[in-house]
Amino acid sequence: PSENNANFPISVRNKSGFKGVCRHGQDKKWRAYLSLGGKQIHLGLFYDKYLAAKAYNRAASILFGNFARLNYV
Repeated sequence: PSENNANFPISVRNKSGFKGVCRHGQDKKWRAYLSLGGKQIHLGLFYDKYLAAKAYNRAASILFGNFARLNYV
């Protein structure tokens, strides 16, 4: 099940267009995160959503390997 979750597509409610990237409410930056073991891991705040997507790609490929669903940036 954890391998399937790593390969799960983005939600239809996603506003950024990238998996693992959302808008941070307080300072209007883009937040990169991923979920592991039911917990969210914060990867950083970025001014550009493309940089946040690249940060997600790096972390996901390290943690999930071949099962990671990476963003097309």
